[in-house]
Amino acid sequence: MLRHFRALHTDTQAKEGAPSQGASNSNPTIVTYSSIVTIFVYSQSFCCFLPVTRKKELDEALVSMIVGDTQSFSIVEDQGFRFEFVGKLDPTYVIPTRKAVKAMVKAKYEEEKPKAKLQLQNVTAVSVTSDMWTLINMDAYLALSCHYIDENTCLKSTVLGVVYAEAGIFPEQHNCQSRFTDIIFISVNEKLALIQEQMGKPKLKLIQEVETRWNSTFQMLQRLVEQREPVGAALGGLVSDVPALTSEEYTNVTGCLSILSPFHEATVELSEEKLMSGSKVIPLIKMIEKVLQEETMRSSNPLARELGEHLIKLLREKLHTLQSSSIMSLPTLLDPRFKTIGFFSQSKAEEAVRQLTSECANGIRETSHHPQPSPVASTSTSNVVERPGNKLWSHLDATVMASRTKHNVTADATVEVQRYLSEPNIGRTDDPLLYWEAEVHLPKPLQAGNCVLVHLSLICFL
Repeated sequence: MLRHFRALHTDTQAKEGAPSQGASNSNPTIVTYSSIVTIFVYSQSFCCFLPVTRKKELDEALVSMIVGDTQSFSIVEDQGFRFEFVGKLDPTYVIPTRKAVKAMVKAKYEEEKPKAKLQLQNVTAVSVTSDMWTLINMDAYLALSCHYIDENTCLKSTVLGVVYAEAGIFPEQHNCQSRFTDIIFISVNEKLALIQEQMGKPKLKLIQEVETRWNSTFQMLQRLVEQREPVGAALGGLVSDVPALTSEEYTNVTGCLSILSPFHEATVELSEEKLMSGSKVIPLIKMIEKVLQEETMRSSNPLARELGEHLIKLLREKLHTLQSSSIMSLPTLLDPRFKTIGFFSQSKAEEAVRQLTSECANGIRETSHHPQPSPVASTSTSNVVERPGNKLWSHLDATVMASRTKHNVTADATVEVQRYLSEPNIGRTDDPLLYWEAEVHLPKPLQAGNCVLVHLSLICFL
């Protein structure tokens, strides 16, 4: 380009900065040698190509971000993301199109699928959970996941599949009444923001109850009590038939919130749990019942006391049976944070200890390298010919030998389980997997039957 300019345009640039002939006097277009050079150098700085390895690395990072953060494919078409963000980070990187990103995600799925299958083939036990959710357009999807402990004693989760749920699973909620309620709700929030600003309070919107969200009723009432004064002023300034809550109704709501608070805290804790949540269910039920009893006795509100007594009754009828299920009791017992302390019934804790001891004994028998003595082998001695009546007593001798072996296995399992239970509990916020990872804490009967991995693999994301 420079060679062409010097060869053919030297006459026009004999005097740098001179206007071209025939150009108008107003705003003449001046083409100079230095400006051409500047444009050429500037364009060269943006024409360098990104190395293939760097391009591949950035593409993989983009796919990981979209998959890990559940981003939509359209993010690569957003102007702010393309130019304002990525353009500033690396102007030489050309972001793939939406169609290309979709193909890359699909290729990543095909690449990771056999790895996940191979990983699952090597685990001892898995816990399978399901989750259903709806999109904004009310399309429902069902996901199936499995959770397990890998060879490094780390908790892992793998999504087995996501399917589209058939229509009609969720009831249609956008009827005329709900639409009218939404309009009133939006109007109150708009008015509420102005009043909060005038009162010098933080702008907090009201929370609307949603049937598919467990704690939405509690959060709705809690926010209503917190914003009592601004909400009252906002409702007074609206032309509607929505009456404001009376002082007695606010008192009832406040009393009920103190009763419902342990349920809210328990569901939030289980939802945020990154460790073994299955072993936490029974201790949480125990703590909920304790707090309910205290709050019910402390409350002076008749409605709150009635609610508390009713919830305690339902809790004992519906949830006390969970400690009788080995799916819940054994993980609690094997969690070094709780052990037998986590049970709200001592007899159920002792029953779980007996069941754990039995499973450990079975594990020893199954993994023992020494075969169990048979009736023939138990009577076969070196002096079988010299002892008359040996055949006569063969059945009794075999029974005695079998009972002795069974007694020894059960005794070993009992000793080891009691040794584990006699150790002090670890802290409630400590990781139980780190405890079991240390071989000094893992009794041989529990290790032999993979009892810990089987029951601690239980996880339930509530």
